[in-house]
Amino acid sequence: MKLASAFMALSIIAGTAGAQSVKYPTAQRQIAAAVSTMPANLRANATVLGYNAAGKLVTLRKGSNDMVCLADDPAQKMFHVACYHRSLEPFMVQRSTPPRTMEPNRQ
Repeated sequence: MKLASAFMALSIIAGTAGAQSVKYPTAQRQIAAAVSTMPANLRANATVLGYNAAGKLVTLRKGSNDMVCLADDPAQKMFHVACYHRSLEPFMVQRSTPPRTMEPNRQ
């Protein structure tokens, strides 16, 4: 009986774990993770796109160089960040799921 109760409790806990809402890290943490893949001399001035508390893709930091970094989306199963030259932004917008709108092109 105790074994059956313990199994039932674990089943309930496991079932509710998957139903929990996604917790989005602070902007500072998202920025640090997103730029970690870039050479150190480019990190400080890169534009960083990440997620607000509602899970909407937003600009976390406007940069002054030609690099754009995309923070990890914790709603996805695997950790993934990316950095690319701003000239690739039209391609990145097209490939995003769900599709996102392209930010105005900075010259």
